[in-house]
Amino acid sequence: WQYLQREGFLHDLTSSLKQLALAYTSLGEWEKGIQRARHWVSVDHLNENAQRTLIALYAQAGQTSAALHQFD
Repeated sequence: WQYLQREGFLHDLTSSLKQLALAYTSLGEWEKGIQRARHWVSVDHLNENAQRTLIALYAQAGQTSAALHQFD
């Protein structure tokens, strides 16, 4: 039961972080969006969607070296 609860909470957290990251960037607040995406990656570092989102946000914010570093 606890495992299922934990997984449910983790899914809710990552979903919220994704939505926040995208919402901030749609408002042009790149740093806040990147912070939320970085938090999302730190919670679930094997999540390919999280990694791709963070790389894309770095690139869109003009931080190409950070995007390449994250890619590596």
